Amino acid sequence: MDQALLDRLAASFPDATLRHIYASTEAGSLFAVSDGRAGFPAAWLETGVEGTDLAIRDGVLHVRGPRLAVALADERLLTDADGWYATGDRVEVVGDRVLFRGREDGVVNVGGVKVMPDAVEALIQAVPGIADAAIRVQASPITGHLLTAQLVAAPGQDPTVLRPLVVAALAGLSPAARPRRLEFVTDLELSPSGKKKRVQA
Repeated sequence: MDQALLDRLAASFPDATLRHIYASTEAGSLFAVSDGRAGFPAAWLETGVEGTDLAIRDGVLHVRGPRLAVALADERLLTDADGWYATGDRVEVVGDRVLFRGREDGVVNVGGVKVMPDAVEALIQAVPGIADAAIRVQASPITGHLLTAQLVAAPGQDPTVLRPLVVAALAGLSPAARPRRLEFVTDLELSPSGKKKRVQA
């Protein structure tokens, strides 16, 4: 969960303990974070957590530990010779935290620039008055792909007021990472599994 979502949940449920769990189909449930902050402590890269070792290689989170399920793909183990599994999740150390930036397979090439839609989405969701957002990937004959964004305004918020705030929040991004269209909608379109839809025709 990103910080904006954690903050909204904490404000709505002040007496609740928020616990987000890091898990994957191949690796199972590996560790949980319950300090109310996005990502996980960078110190865990040195100490490990709950019996799981963590490392970052080429910007991708790698994990190793007894909980790691033995899985096969094309008759090859998914772990390397030392037992490390590449999760496919791109992460970045920021201060004392390791923050998730998106899936390795989710990187979009926009005119030769690699863009992480999740990172763009997180910037939009951090804008006060935005309840939710989804970055969409659209084919382009000129740049290969381009980004658009669907946004949901919080109750009582005026989209005409929110739009320039979103534009300002995205101003520091490269032109390739800025959505070409900001569309306010009532609800986001989800996949059958409940995930935000990324690709559109």
